Amino acid sequence: MIYVKRWYLNNPLRNYNYLVVNDTNHKALIVDPTMAEHYEQFLNEQNIEAEAILLTHDHGDHIAAVAALKAKYNIPVYAHFEHYRGHQVDHYVKDGEQLSFNTASCQVITCPGHIASHVSFYLPQQELLFCGDTIFTAGVGNVKDSTADVVRLYHSIEKLRSLPETTKLYPAHDYFENNLSFAQSIQPQDDYYRQWFNKVTDIKPEDKPITTLADENQMNIFFRANENELQAILRQTNANIIDAQTAFCELRARKDVF
Repeated sequence: MIYVKRWYLNNPLRNYNYLVVNDTNHKALIVDPTMAEHYEQFLNEQNIEAEAILLTHDHGDHIAAVAALKAKYNIPVYAHFEHYRGHQVDHYVKDGEQLSFNTASCQVITCPGHIASHVSFYLPQQELLFCGDTIFTAGVGNVKDSTADVVRLYHSIEKLRSLPETTKLYPAHDYFENNLSFAQSIQPQDDYYRQWFNKVTDIKPEDKPITTLADENQMNIFFRANENELQAILRQTNANIIDAQTAFCELRARKDVF
């Protein structure tokens, strides 16, 4: 059986770290490691062997522990060809590539926007998506990097939304309440935003529910940019809102100053 071990780091960026574990053969995949200690302790205590490190992108909080873990376990690093430049990457991945590990098989999905070289890793048999900083619970990544592009982010989100609705999402940060508060500031009467906010507001980050694409379709305002009602609200202050893409871009701009 495959399961995902999740750690909440309680740092200023509110990072999650993940380990994909096969408890049949005791192999594991490390995803975007910020810190090494919790990986090392868990792998040792559970007698699990790490076999690779997967990187969604090369922002510092996603690669901080790569060197230490690679040196300790002598395992390969998988990343986009523009990732982690000047450092040690063993396998440069491309869109649609199928990666076969003893832990599990996964598919590479390029999703530029938050950063030009962003990728997600999708485990099709288990319907698990490690989406880094592209999709957050009830939100999406920012576009502050020098290579960021909000239109590309929109198209990347649409690309990931084509996966099965039952796909479980594993984002790299916990901004759940903040994202829902933003959505409520735009559409305060929406039942989905209110229900989800009430559901998660008193839950510790480490205990918050794993959402699916179906959940996000309901309560992620960026996923609802195609809705006429939302576009009409945005058009009250921006006459250039003509479709889902322009609505998405307007939402992202508003979120930047929320």
